[in-house]
Amino acid sequence: MLKLDDVPDFLRGLAERVAVELWNVARREPTTTRLVLPTYRDGSHRVSEQEARSIAQRLVADSHYYFSIETPTDGLYKFSGKDDTRPRSASHDMSLYLSAEPSSIAAHVEFKQGHKSGATGIQVIAKDLEKLVGSARHSLWFHCFAKPTHNELKMLRSFFVPAFDRARARSLPAAPRVVLAFCAVVEPVAWIAGPVGWTDVAALIDQFPIVGTPVHDGWSRYVPTRPLEPTTGAVAFEDEGEAMDD
Repeated sequence: MLKLDDVPDFLRGLAERVAVELWNVARREPTTTRLVLPTYRDGSHRVSEQEARSIAQRLVADSHYYFSIETPTDGLYKFSGKDDTRPRSASHDMSLYLSAEPSSIAAHVEFKQGHKSGATGIQVIAKDLEKLVGSARHSLWFHCFAKPTHNELKMLRSFFVPAFDRARARSLPAAPRVVLAFCAVVEPVAWIAGPVGWTDVAALIDQFPIVGTPVHDGWSRYVPTRPLEPTTGAVAFEDEGEAMDD
């Protein structure tokens, strides 16, 4: 029988498996999810947060958990910053359930890809973090990008720190556990932390796994268990959409 206490460890295992599937999909290798990257007119292959979400859905469908997509939030949110915009329900990318009963909801998952520049990028990340922090459920944050360069990881941290500061302006829930996963696809490596309580996330972000800097010992580094061929053709990471009230 599925237990709520087992969900955080399942989320961590799910993050690891999604990373492996993404690495293989980007190289057109056979995968259990049978996902294929779409191709642009110039021949490059698109990667967006939708690929990670599709992979996760297939993996959860093969488990004992149930899931929903675009799950309405319990709380009301106002993300646009406009005074005349009324707070309204947002949605989580994916949610897990212990059974087919809606009341058995156990976790929420948000998928993110890359980052936009400036305040827009921080807002895009912050709005999804706020939804997780404002929930009384366990959660997974899965963030993919192209290459694990020093500048890329430094940029991700510079976006994540203020975004989390904004998100934790809400009271941090004590019981739920969160898993953080950052996955480079073109040069395959993933860093995963958790499950931890939300109050421990700030320290993890302060020592984000930036190349050449001290790393919080809560981060685990994952690389392919076997050598992988280079990605087949160019891989284009789709820009995040503009921050919206979703």
